[in-house]
Amino acid sequence: MLKRRQFIGATAAAFAATALPLRAADSAFILWGPPVTPTVLLAVAAQMGEARKIRPFTVKSWISPDQLRAGLLNKSIEISIVPSYVAANLRAQGQPVVLHNIMTRGLLAVMSKGKPITGLKDLAGQKLVMPFKGDMPDLVLQILAKRAGIDLTNLVTYTATPPEAVTLFLQKDFPHALLPEPLASASILKGKQEGVNVVRSFPIDKIWNESFGTQNGIAQAGLMVSETVAKEQADFLAALDKDLLAALDWVPTK
Repeated sequence: MLKRRQFIGATAAAFAATALPLRAADSAFILWGPPVTPTVLLAVAAQMGEARKIRPFTVKSWISPDQLRAGLLNKSIEISIVPSYVAANLRAQGQPVVLHNIMTRGLLAVMSKGKPITGLKDLAGQKLVMPFKGDMPDLVLQILAKRAGIDLTNLVTYTATPPEAVTLFLQKDFPHALLPEPLASASILKGKQEGVNVVRSFPIDKIWNESFGTQNGIAQAGLMVSETVAKEQADFLAALDKDLLAALDWVPTK
């Protein structure tokens, strides 16, 4: 069984790749993902799952949506966790890709300094920092703000990556940040180190459910694969699905 130290190492390895430039795929089987919780699950599966026995694989992180798009275009990324709308758009454009599964329905949380707030209306007139302008976190926030009648014009500052958003949140005069896990939780720990009291205000999927009268949150991201991989690696993908469920059960206990 994977030990805690090994898990930390696997997680670090998955996210360390965010510092590496994109390169063409080599003979290794590479699964990609953003620096968020589902990629941690891939890292756990790579260390302790059954799919690796069918075909060993490594896990790397793309640092930004632009890097993901470049990798999809030059075919160096054939398996990756992506925002669900990315897979849908590519498929609609005729690209030979398939959204194999949905891996998360709620990764985003509003983090605050000092006193928590309870909903989007409390963001009115308040500055907020977040990553990925024009991509999934931003699209979700803008939809919810519009439904709530909140004008966020000139209040949101965007960063290229989630770690940059954490840094600005802690070091500058931003009372709130919209962050994905695991960096939402990490911001609490980092805040303690820097003498900043960071609290979790509310998860975005809760507001989504309230706004749209649903219970299942946001079908936010899933594993997209090329049609070639879907056809030629069906056994691997079936085993990986089971590994990801096992990793989901394992991670909270460590």
